[in-house]
Formats: sequence, C-alpha cells, structure tokens
Amino acid sequence: MFVSLVRIDANFSFSSLSDSFQQGIPAKALRYVWLPQEAYPLEEFQVLGNRGHERQSVTGATGFIGSHIVYQLLAKKIKVRAVVRSAAKMKSIFPDAGAELDIVELHSLLDDHDEALKGVSAVIHTALPAFFKGANTEETFKGAYEGTLNIVNQAIATGVKKIIVTGTAMNLFNSNFEGAYGTKVLTDKDFGSVELKDINLAEMEPFAMYQAAKTVADKKLRDLSHKHPNVDFTMRERSRDLGLWANSAPTPFVYGLIAGGPDGPNTYPALNPGHVVDIRDVAKAHVLALDAPAVAGRYKRMIINTSTFKWKDAVEAIRKAHPELEERLPSADAVPPAQTDAPMDTSSASEVLEWKERIPWEASMVAAIEVCLEHERRFKA
Repeated sequence: MFVSLVRIDANFSFSSLSDSFQQGIPAKALRYVWLPQEAYPLEEFQVLGNRGHERQSVTGATGFIGSHIVYQLLAKKIKVRAVVRSAAKMKSIFPDAGAELDIVELHSLLDDHDEALKGVSAVIHTALPAFFKGANTEETFKGAYEGTLNIVNQAIATGVKKIIVTGTAMNLFNSNFEGAYGTKVLTDKDFGSVELKDINLAEMEPFAMYQAAKTVADKKLRDLSHKHPNVDFTMRERSRDLGLWANSAPTPFVYGLIAGGPDGPNTYPALNPGHVVDIRDVAKAHVLALDAPAVAGRYKRMIINTSTFKWKDAVEAIRKAHPELEERLPSADAVPPAQTDAPMDTSSASEVLEWKERIPWEASMVAAIEVCLEHERRFKA
C-alpha cells in the first residue's frame, strides 16, 4: 500500500514528461509524495530525545536529499528550520507539519543567514547549485564553494556546534574519473587533486566545475574543522542516490531505462555511475549524524554507499518486478556504458553511526522506476 502525503495539482500539464525532467517542475505544479508505508522503518534508528526540544536547520529542504531529511526529522518529532528559495513550495510538500516546521526563504546561498541560524543547534547543509537546470559555471562555483563556506562560517560565528554537509563521492577522485574504476579501494582519506588555484571559470564546463568546487570546499571544511575543534564537522560523501522521491518528480537517471538512451528506444542511458545508495539511506545518515559523538581533532568524513551495480542487472531487476515493461527496456543486444566500480570503504559511517543495514540497490531501482510509472500515469490521464 502507498501513502500520498501531498497531492498533485490536477490543473498542471506539460507536453513531455521527459522534457519536464530536464527542465525541472515549477514550484506550483506538482507536490506528490509517493512513499510505501514500509519505506521508512523509523523505529530502526533512534535520535536522542532532547533533539525534539531543539531546532535543526536544513538547507535545500525542497530538494531530493533535503526533503527526505526533513521527512525523517519530522517523523521523529524533531523541529526543523527549512532554508529554501520558495516557502510556498516547502509548504506544499509538507502542508501538515505545523509548528514543527519553520521556513526561512533565502534566494541565494550567499545571502545573510542570520535569521535562518537563530536558535538552531545544528546545520545540515544540502543545498546545491542547479547546474543541471542551466546554472552557468560561475553560478555553479559560487553555490558549491562560496555558498557552502558562507553558510558554514556564519554558523560557526553564530555558535552552532554541529555542522553536517552533503558531499559527493566525486570528491574522492580526479575529474578524469580514473580513481573511480579498478580495484584500488577508495577511503575517506582520499581527495581529488584539484585545488582552488586550479579552478578556471572561463574554461571549465558546469559539471566539471561542480566536481572541482565540491572538492575544494571539502578540503576547506577539513581545514576549518582543525581551526575550530569545538565545532563538530561531518562530511557525507554519498554515491549516486536514487529511490523514492519525497517532493516532486522522478529522476532521469532511472527514467532513461524505459524512455530510451541517446541512441533511441531500447538502449541504455549514457550514464556511468556504478556506485549507488538509496536516498532514504542518504537521509538517514544525515539524521544519525546529529547524535554521533564528536571526535576531537577529527574531520568526520564518511562515504555513504551501498554497493556497485551494472545496468544489465538493473534491467533484470526491473523486468522481474514489472514484466509489462519488457518492450520498453533496453534490448538484450544493447551495450551499456562502462560504470564506475572501484571498491569503497564505508566502515567509518558504519562505526561512527553504528549503522549496518542498508536498502539493497535492487529495491532502490525498482522503487525509482515505480515513481516514474506513477507520474506517467498521472500526466497521461
């Protein structure tokens, strides 16, 4: 059984579901949370009771990761201050949150966060520049690097003692992705070699800029953690996240399996991530970090990854769960792209968070494709 926590706007329509994924869905259009009742076995993990009397700040709270974090916090009766670009969008996602959800509207990561930081005991920073929605190189750099440092430095100045930042596994290797393939184990001690002086706004593409900016921000946060040992810093280096959406629309990462790749129907999407983690586990790792003990002099950098997968195995998992999709899935002779497969050491997350169980990637893939199907049914109705 599935629970609709937020309803869809029946008056919304657009010509192409695929186009909508690429362009983003307007704030007023779609607010449908499609979650199985078993999607959040929240009794599996506990957050200390005193968190219920404090307020936690979550930036990017309407995004893929942020909305899941807010959902889990509210489900645990933890008060949230959501920092978002659109208060109306946030209210449409969580219309029944009441006083537990406080919303602060800021239009830039470079803005003054004084109001957003008042009275909060922790900051969970997930907000990202939307380079995939058309942000240029400069905007991407300002959001991923300058915006992150702006928020973190303001939080420190305000007296916040716990700061959790969403990173990416791309911080672990260079822009040529060489370290993402092969047998060498990636650990939380690994960083891409890029430095701030190497970043060239005039020459880099937005995606390369995103990786570079996130990596140098990661290194800067490490330095800040040593400079401010009284502040508990945690960096979450997550792999490719997928699964159920808690706010708006499915991800094209999975939709491409049934919509067709760049070579047409029944081909694979031209995407190379092979490391994957369920979005619910990504959110859970952030929530658990609220009560993870501080480690003196240590920058708590943790890799959040479930496993690696192959596109052909993903197709088989989807075909098994939904045989009616046979004609839409990549054909048997279709050739998938090479995928990242280097082993990742996730022991730090397991030990510090005392967290062992993760959602199998097959379940994440099927859940994500089911969201795609649900949206197709609604938009074509």
